[in-house]
Amino acid sequence: MKHKIEEIDQILCDKYNLVSKNYTYRRFGSNYVKSAIWPFGVYMNIKSHSELSVIPSTYKRRWINLLVGNQEYSLTDLSGPLLGWFFLRRYVFQVQANFIFYKEQRAGLILLYKDLDIVLKANLVTDLDNVLIEYKQTKEAYNQAEVIGILKVPNVFFHFYAPNKYSFFLQERIKGTTLQRLPTEVIAKNIEKMCDFLFLFYQQNKVSLKSPEIDIEKMENIISLFYGKEILFKFLSIKKHFHYILKEEKKCFWGKIHGDIHTRNLIVDKHDNLWLIDWQASKYDFIAVDFRKIRNNDYLFKKLLILFPSQQTEIMNIIDQVFIGHLLRLERSLFEHKRGISKQVLGFIDLLYRL
Repeated sequence: MKHKIEEIDQILCDKYNLVSKNYTYRRFGSNYVKSAIWPFGVYMNIKSHSELSVIPSTYKRRWINLLVGNQEYSLTDLSGPLLGWFFLRRYVFQVQANFIFYKEQRAGLILLYKDLDIVLKANLVTDLDNVLIEYKQTKEAYNQAEVIGILKVPNVFFHFYAPNKYSFFLQERIKGTTLQRLPTEVIAKNIEKMCDFLFLFYQQNKVSLKSPEIDIEKMENIISLFYGKEILFKFLSIKKHFHYILKEEKKCFWGKIHGDIHTRNLIVDKHDNLWLIDWQASKYDFIAVDFRKIRNNDYLFKKLLILFPSQQTEIMNIIDQVFIGHLLRLERSLFEHKRGISKQVLGFIDLLYRL
């Protein structure tokens, strides 16, 4: 892993006429942070690293909260990095990057370059160009956002693939704050702005109507094999509701979606521009997959209804479309984890059972 990171960094340094140097990092979880900016530099920069989380207080906070109670800001929110300084191991990389983030399960890598305002997104274990899809989808979304003009999508450039080694691309770095960290009124205003954008995005990509397609029997077979009677009981209740929806013979909206809508993927910069990031899951699919994660989904649903004035009686209501969106995600999670128990699957079943 270390060798590949240094090799990728050297490719970027050659592109920008930079020199790789030996830097010492402290590691917390999947994050490697330069010792030179730890701990105070992390606090000074954390709001501008919107996709990143580097403060090592998560586990210590659980213990301290036993003493100080569940407060919005606990003692460890102030002391976590200082405590971490004495206990975290050191690692040396010959690179230029300020932050290194490596997720072993997916072999995903992010390098952040503060001076260049660039984020490098890579995949380190691949016989295929796995980042090419994200690169293409983000580029297409960027071009469409430039035309629509309501919000911004980060630009991407310099895609690189070394067969059987790694693939990566560079992305414009967004300096701002994720929407979940902002006041309620700011969240509401920007969610509506995002819905206005998505309406035009769906329209540009020729939104249509389609009956839901879910292999509910195959899902039941997998659950009965691996998840026990209690989970199967919940799923049979979900299946019953799905068949009830099918009897009404209504259709869902179908078109090109973002695929991973949530407040962590929405960023507001210092100029109050709204950015929508992480387009790797964008594809043609049921728009219900987006609906399920949008707080103001009824507002967006009503805007989409206007596009089908003569077919409104054929369209499934928003509550049932949200149900279908969650069921589609459960189906895909089940098929990805055909053997053994997945916590993600259990979470989707509990959520659908409560709907």
